[in-house]
Amino acid sequence: MIVSLFKGQETRTSELHIALGIPYSGLAFSQNGAILQASGRYEMQIVSLSGRVVGRAEEPFQISFPPSTAIPPAGLAALERVFQLEPGAYSLRAVVTDSVTGSTGLTERRFEVPAISSTIHSASSLVLADLIQRGNPSNFSSFRLGDVTVRPNFTGRLRRDQDLNLVQQVYNPASASLAYEMVISTSGQEIKRVREDLTTAPELTVIKNFPLSEFPAGSYEVETVVTDTSRGLKVGARAQFSLE
Repeated sequence: MIVSLFKGQETRTSELHIALGIPYSGLAFSQNGAILQASGRYEMQIVSLSGRVVGRAEEPFQISFPPSTAIPPAGLAALERVFQLEPGAYSLRAVVTDSVTGSTGLTERRFEVPAISSTIHSASSLVLADLIQRGNPSNFSSFRLGDVTVRPNFTGRLRRDQDLNLVQQVYNPASASLAYEMVISTSGQEIKRVREDLTTAPELTVIKNFPLSEFPAGSYEVETVVTDTSRGLKVGARAQFSLE
């Protein structure tokens, strides 16, 4: 389960994107006419520290494959829900139930929601992505950021023949100059640093892609810092991944 935060629709809220990865291996696929199909239901509940339920979702889902397609055993179906939350600490409970077998999977997580506002220099979570697509999505859907659709990487694991795909939004209503810096490190040692100036806009979606063929296997951290150079304000985020 991936929890990412972006600016909210209202000044006092942040927008919480929850991407739930459902393993194909945990679903019962059966022949339904000319397709292989699995179905079920998912429930999400968000509770504040005081015990008040502040968000709830419950929906059925259906996953289909052509009969000639081999279902990838390590594959995941991505489901997304969006909530508007005020800053604070919360707990999230997600339950997935298979319609055929009745088997269930439970995921629980605690998280903090910071104040992310479009009226001050701020930034969203840094999302490690499997797929990024501009325009109308073709065959996948998860995070929708303006005209960009993003399927997050649910495992944090990558191979050397893949790219590191990063997505982040930056909010700055007043700056005339923004500097973007990204650092990839492992065990405290810097491996790669990138710096560039960003086009100024009240809201920017920053997409970065880096080949990993020259990186050794291991665990890595990515840190981004976006500086409003006219006022000296800095914001950023971090993400982790492992390379096999």
